[in-house]
Amino acid sequence: MKCRRSHLPLQSFTLIEVLLAAALMSVLLGGVYSLWTVSEKSGKKLSTSGVQMQEIRLGVKKMMNELQEGLALYYPHPGGLTQRGVGFLNARGEVIMYYEHLSADETGKAIWRADLNAGTAEELIRDVAWLRTTVLPAARGKEASCVNLDVSLFGQSATGTTTAQYNVVTSVFLRGLQRDVPE
Repeated sequence: MKCRRSHLPLQSFTLIEVLLAAALMSVLLGGVYSLWTVSEKSGKKLSTSGVQMQEIRLGVKKMMNELQEGLALYYPHPGGLTQRGVGFLNARGEVIMYYEHLSADETGKAIWRADLNAGTAEELIRDVAWLRTTVLPAARGKEASCVNLDVSLFGQSATGTTTAQYNVVTSVFLRGLQRDVPE
C-alpha cells in the first residue's frame, strides 16, 4: 500500500505583507513609548510639586501653631499696614519672629524663624515670593486676636523648565492672648 500525501498549498506571507505588519507594529510601539514617557514625566512633576507643597504646609502649620500659643503680639501693629513678618512672646518667655529674608544660599527668599532671646535663626520655608502679615484691628477694649498670613511660594517643576506659584492664605486666631485690655 502506498501512502498518499495530501498536497495542501503552503501558506506564507509575501514580503509586502511582512513589511506592512512591521511598519504598523513600529507605529504602535512608538505611540505606546511616547505615552509612557509623557506619563512618567508628568508623574515626576506631580510628585515633586506634591512634596514641595507638603513642605510648605508643614512650615506654615508650625508657624500657625506657635502663633496660636503666643502670649503677646509685638509685630505688626494691629490695624497697621501689611508687614513682612510677625513677632510675638511665647509661653516659655521667648520672643519669636517669623520674617522674610534671603535664603541661606542666597538664591532667593525664605521664611526664617528667629528666637530673639537666644539670637538664633533657622530657615523654615524656601523659595518664597512673599510673606505678608496683617493683624486685624481689635474691638474697643479688646486685644487683637487674629493674624492673617499670606505666604506665596515659587515651585520648580521636575525638569526645572516651568515655575509654578503656590499661595497659602490663612487666618490664625490667637488663643493664648489675653482678650480684655484695660482702657
